[in-house]
Amino acid sequence: MKISNSSQPNYEYTTWLDAPTRQQQPLDPWSPFHDQAHFEDEEAGELFDEPLLQQLFQSWAPPAPQPAYQRAVQNWPQHNQPIQRRSQPIQNRPAPAQPAQTAQTTPARSAPSSTTLNLPPRPEGSLTGKEFLESTRGLDRTQREARILQEIQRGNVPDFARQMREIQVNSNGHSGTLRVMPDYLAIGSNDDFVRIPMDAKTAQKIADQTGTSLPTTKIVDEVYKQADTKLTPQPLPAGAQMMSNDYYQRHNNLVEDQMSQRGAQHGQLTAGHQKDLVISNRLTQHPDRVAIYGWHQPNGKPIQGLSTVHESTYADYSHGVRLVGGTMLVDGQERPVSEVLQDPALAGLISSEGAIRDPRVPRT
Repeated sequence: MKISNSSQPNYEYTTWLDAPTRQQQPLDPWSPFHDQAHFEDEEAGELFDEPLLQQLFQSWAPPAPQPAYQRAVQNWPQHNQPIQRRSQPIQNRPAPAQPAQTAQTTPARSAPSSTTLNLPPRPEGSLTGKEFLESTRGLDRTQREARILQEIQRGNVPDFARQMREIQVNSNGHSGTLRVMPDYLAIGSNDDFVRIPMDAKTAQKIADQTGTSLPTTKIVDEVYKQADTKLTPQPLPAGAQMMSNDYYQRHNNLVEDQMSQRGAQHGQLTAGHQKDLVISNRLTQHPDRVAIYGWHQPNGKPIQGLSTVHESTYADYSHGVRLVGGTMLVDGQERPVSEVLQDPALAGLISSEGAIRDPRVPRT
């Protein structure tokens, strides 16, 4: 059955009933959480691979007798250390290139125009990631969103996050080259930054300023397939704290620690560590919602199916924004991504839903 906290309408906890005795069991903070507002939503049956999420919790959660949450906090890194390549080889090499679907020779191509995220240079004296989180700790959600937008629009983004990376796409005899951010949007310097979740409206405003787009579910899948570094999801205990600055920092530290252990470098195409805010035809039926998808497992299957259960102002520590270049190469010709998404003959290159009627977050 569901227990809803009326003071925190975005968070619900699952209480499991023992089937033979029907006795209510206490909540387990390390149990899989449901990232959904209610079961009656049309996508409620496809949100999570719960056995895998339980396995992930068990694989990294510290054991009793000391409380697991307390012991986990003690093990989290306290600083974002620069990533240095270790001597051991990286085990997650990019997926091999897919064979061409036709025998025709692809015309000579020039690189897409947007090779760098179109943001101002990072101003001298800008806040670091930790300073930003500390300065916004007492703000409400609306005030924090305004600060996130302000910092990113003024260019307080690490240099490595600005350099777009290419991915290759194919569909029905067409081929394309797309540019995507190597990682999720972050605030701060190269040495001290935080990957920053944000709501859909904020993400769309940044996309509009930079001439970019949010990805589709197919783009998210392709990014994971072609990533240089494939990270493993590291969920944190569910609760109202999922939207807190504390959780944003802790999860960022977990990601950094995993990258360091694998010898990965910032600026590589990296995936698997967060869910993506995406565009989808479902948003035309639910313009007041946010669409999320991803958090891929090592087998390539996402934990989070496409979901629009949360309102558009919702964001938690597991969400990320990876922007897609505004243009792409299609059969050797540069085309606007929005145009490709709306073309029934070409949309399959970057959409698994067919043509996308509105390739942006709806205005509400």
